[in-house]
Amino acid sequence: MSDSFQRSNLAQSMEAQHAELEHALTRSPFRLHADRMVQQGAKTINILQVAWILRVKRGCEMVFMRLPELLASGKRLAKDLRNLRDDGQLGVAWREYTRDAGERAILLIDLLRESGDLFLEHEAAGCQPVLFYEYEKIMDGRDLPVKSNFVLLRIIPPQDVTVDYSRRRPFVIIPPRAGHTAGVGAHEHDSQLGVALREGHPVYLVSFRRDPEQNQQLSDVAYAEAAFVREVIRRHPRAPLPAIIGNCQAGWATLVLAATNPDLTGPVVINGSPVTAVSGNIGDNAFRYIAGIFGGVWIPMFLCDLGQGMFDGANLIHNFEMLNPERRLFLKYAELFRDVDTTRESFLATEKWWSSFCLLHENEICWILENLFIGNRLGKNMAYLGSERQHVDLKQIRAPIIVFASHGDKVTPPQQALNWITDVYEDEEEIRVRGQHIIYMVHDDIGHLGIFVSSKVVNREFRQVATTLEAIEALMPGLYEMCVKDVQEQDGRKSFSVELGSVPN
Repeated sequence: MSDSFQRSNLAQSMEAQHAELEHALTRSPFRLHADRMVQQGAKTINILQVAWILRVKRGCEMVFMRLPELLASGKRLAKDLRNLRDDGQLGVAWREYTRDAGERAILLIDLLRESGDLFLEHEAAGCQPVLFYEYEKIMDGRDLPVKSNFVLLRIIPPQDVTVDYSRRRPFVIIPPRAGHTAGVGAHEHDSQLGVALREGHPVYLVSFRRDPEQNQQLSDVAYAEAAFVREVIRRHPRAPLPAIIGNCQAGWATLVLAATNPDLTGPVVINGSPVTAVSGNIGDNAFRYIAGIFGGVWIPMFLCDLGQGMFDGANLIHNFEMLNPERRLFLKYAELFRDVDTTRESFLATEKWWSSFCLLHENEICWILENLFIGNRLGKNMAYLGSERQHVDLKQIRAPIIVFASHGDKVTPPQQALNWITDVYEDEEEIRVRGQHIIYMVHDDIGHLGIFVSSKVVNREFRQVATTLEAIEALMPGLYEMCVKDVQEQDGRKSFSVELGSVPN
């Protein structure tokens, strides 16, 4: 009776209901979700504060580092002006300066016009790969059962280069499909193609057309690349399995290829590749925060809607250039104005491949974001190809993996290039037990493009990698650090030594 009486008492009943409601709200999924969102928001704000402080700090450090040089230049300028004034030549010097500046301005405007004309011509021609060497088409992804816009090219060596097509290991170089068209780093004599050819290796390039095939997916791209490698193996039956070189975005694509086709590839070399794009120091390398801060995948999906289902690679290039907006907006054209009479050819050669953009389907760019730049699924062995039908397990790769990164790379810092190793493998012992060889090399200061474009890096680091692949395959399984050191010059030529150090547990 007492319980019934208490339940019938209005005041006590309302108090009990209030307590139950408060308890339900406190433990409800909504409250838990709200608390979690508040915590994540606070962490995001803290990260942005740290990033902003670091950005301002670096800007101030750069200003203070250049301040003595600027002050010295100002003193020299003031002294020269005083001397010209004392000699009565100030008016003459001013007329010469204005004339020179006017001529340079005209040359600069004409050079930009010529660059625009080349862009229009290249676009009208379908954005063919910009290569220094001649080439022939071997296979076309449109002719495969699963169609794609990728093409296999054989690089034709120049007359003064001898290539052993029977026994030397073929090289298959995959450029990044990261906004611009194929040909990045291959428009010069001193390139990865050039180094491999001069070492006597047959060289193939996996190129791609600007427009993807209808309903193309990244699984179709992986299928085409595997078919291309099989064709290379067929052409060189007596040679070792081909070495696969993946630059930037093509690096993780190369890992996907090797993981889903472990019997096809020889050594895999990935240069500046963001396999774990979410890794990095807190507040540093702000490029990796963009997707999370601005809401994830909805922005590229919105851009694809505007492009009728196509994502324009120019957006990726824009993000790359906005990492250093002052360089893009001011320094680049200021230096071009200064050197316009001597840099015309090199500027046009670079702009031809840098300013021609490729297209991606919505499903392709979304897969990249969800599996790398947001979800980090590839680095955690949780990625799937072809509508969840094929698991991409990086532990299935049997060929040696050589990873090249740089502390000066602001797009793919060493953490993004290397941390997948610790995500995939428990420790170094697991690498050894599985019979795997992983070799990493970290440059001190070269930038992102310089990792696979700079002739200095190509002739030093990449050449040493290309010439030590057989030695790497003969190593005991494990994790190694590779160091390239300069050796004394002999007969006016500089040589290098390569050191491989095992990483202890």
